Amino acid sequence: MTGDLFDPPPRAPYSVTSETSGQAAASLAPRQLARYQLLVLEAVCASDGLTDEEIATRTGLMGNTVRPRRAELAERTLIRDSDRRRKTRSGRSAVVWCATPTGYLVRDSQRRTP
Repeated sequence: MTGDLFDPPPRAPYSVTSETSGQAAASLAPRQLARYQLLVLEAVCASDGLTDEEIATRTGLMGNTVRPRRAELAERTLIRDSDRRRKTRSGRSAVVWCATPTGYLVRDSQRRTP
């Protein structure tokens, strides 16, 4: 067997320094994100960056649902580690995730899809 049903979809390579390359990659992305992936992507796009805990709060999803969806979006280069950290409620340092240019393009394309 070459792949698993739960493997993340392959991502189209693109140059992060080229707007048109990102647009081309987004056009090759699957047309529909899964429901929870889209909720997480929309929350991150609507912010200046969020931790997993903040994503859970904004979306109403449990952390155990947020983390795998966030990891899938990062694997597809729709979001990335911003290199910033914020404290969680427990006082621990957490990665602040931000949307990539391709993430915004995919989010916008999902809004136009009926």
